[in-house]
Amino acid sequence: MRYRLSPAPLGPVTTQSNIAVASTFVYHYDVYLALAWTLQSILPATSTLRVFRPGGAEPFSRGFQEIAERLELYRGTYYDAEQLVDEVSLGEIDTIIFGTCEFDLAYFSEALLRLWDMRAQDNKFDVVCQIHNIKHTSMMPYMTDWIARGSFRIIASTEHVAEAFQRLFIEKADSKDIRLRNAGYAYVPIDIVVPILPLFVDVPKPDRKKLSQVMLQGNFDLDRRDYTGLFNDLVASLNDDPSAWGYRRGPVDFSNPSEPHATYLPDHDLDGEPFVLNLIGGGDFNSLRMPPELASGGIVRTAQDLVFSDFYEAVHNSDIVLPTFVDDRYYKWQGSSVAFLATECDAAILVTSRFREAYKYLDDDRVVITRPMMLGEVEALKVLRTGEWKNGTTLDPRVKALVQAEVDDLLRLGWKRSKSGFNAYKQQVWLNNERSMRRVVERRT
Repeated sequence: MRYRLSPAPLGPVTTQSNIAVASTFVYHYDVYLALAWTLQSILPATSTLRVFRPGGAEPFSRGFQEIAERLELYRGTYYDAEQLVDEVSLGEIDTIIFGTCEFDLAYFSEALLRLWDMRAQDNKFDVVCQIHNIKHTSMMPYMTDWIARGSFRIIASTEHVAEAFQRLFIEKADSKDIRLRNAGYAYVPIDIVVPILPLFVDVPKPDRKKLSQVMLQGNFDLDRRDYTGLFNDLVASLNDDPSAWGYRRGPVDFSNPSEPHATYLPDHDLDGEPFVLNLIGGGDFNSLRMPPELASGGIVRTAQDLVFSDFYEAVHNSDIVLPTFVDDRYYKWQGSSVAFLATECDAAILVTSRFREAYKYLDDDRVVITRPMMLGEVEALKVLRTGEWKNGTTLDPRVKALVQAEVDDLLRLGWKRSKSGFNAYKQQVWLNNERSMRRVVERRT
């Protein structure tokens, strides 16, 4: 199962459908409304599309309401999530898409199963689960009942999560438990829809001479991002060569006599803007224990709990976005929002070949920057700022030659990505999303 971008045009959908996109989760509306936006573009006029969410027609939080309206992500009426079962009971809805299956399936399953069993055989409905994390096991006990009815399918936002579910379903299909083996796990359709919104289609990016604005976004949580490693590497590199980052040494700070530390000041005699690491997220920033050296000179800047318009603008104004994953989860069984967030905001992600293999829809030089596996994020950023790689003196010459070839590729492609490249790439992603949603609408594999 390989996610392939294809420019092939699609014909009109002729199947009449009555679809409900629903979620009880107060977040992820930017993700499931991307599904609604895609469905609006392919459904014939005779079809209906309804969105059920907590609060119904109440405005989305953090200013997302204005964005949803401006982009016309959904042009219909919002219903309260608690109305879903009553609406399904009327017998008209034929497909229910849960925006956050990890919460939604457990909440609705019992009532919806009763309604499904009551319907005539030629009037059954399908349940489609948009999933993000295979380790959220609360939904698992409810899947078997739906799979056994031949009315269940999966939508994943990235290929490695889809593959994780595919492996899980194959294991269950071969289970010693007769109930699991006879349910039909081997036949569950799995599609991939990448939730990229049309945010900056006509907006140019800042044109900087030197790589200077880098972002790490996400909760301020040491269990999710390797803040400690990133901070330590940046402090070590600043200490080694502050001018490479656009700084000069300042006076030693003795405000804490037991732990004096270096300070750094922007060096305006150097060419280009000094490097800035922008940390955008929520939670307790102090829990990250940032080294005091990075607080000097504005090297690290933070913003918390931004409204969506400011958040998207901050990502769009970044030269590069960092993943900085702390462990394997975002490569093996959980999708990371940084993957589609950076792309929809026209910001290149600094990745490795491992990342490109997990997030195959981002295996594209138009939207990512690939660092050699031997170079950490900070070292790769330094190479892109300075245009040279000075390390590797302790490597065997044959190994160094291999790394140098990758460094040469990194520098050849550079850190800037074109507006036209982002737009062309996103058009292909949206076309693939339409192809996946057509299969859902037409109830085919």
